[in-house]
Amino acid sequence: AAGKTIEELHADLNQAYIEAGIEEIEVTVNVETVYPQQIYVYGEVFRPGLLPLDRQSTLVQAIGAAGGIRATGARNKVILVRRKNLPVPEGVVLDFDAIMEAEKKVGKEKVMDFSLLRYDISLEDGDLIYVPRSDLARNNDWINQVFALGDRKSVG
Repeated sequence: AAGKTIEELHADLNQAYIEAGIEEIEVTVNVETVYPQQIYVYGEVFRPGLLPLDRQSTLVQAIGAAGGIRATGARNKVILVRRKNLPVPEGVVLDFDAIMEAEKKVGKEKVMDFSLLRYDISLEDGDLIYVPRSDLARNNDWINQVFALGDRKSVG
């Protein structure tokens, strides 16, 4: 039933009974519970966690709702994983800054061009957004561990 409308499910079930040779059965579909749709945003955002998806939302809107990307986040390697109703999860790596790039130089003037927002993907229930640490942040962590923490251990 996942991902189908009531009409589609009704037709599929009735067709299954017909194929089973039980044409006299007529199926009625009733919805008893509707689960709230939600997405997950985690990694290098200010407020990682579960976000309700109460209206059509996009990647940019979800990252904004999570407080935005931290300075330590890899803005050009945002990962979107979609798994709902799919046999195998699908993922895509997106360049958040490229999507948000609205200023464009035309001749000597800068003009606003929002055409790249067409790459701002609409989200679906259960989508997962992950903002990894940037290479610079990971290298800084390594340098801090090797030199700063290493020095403290050898001094003490």
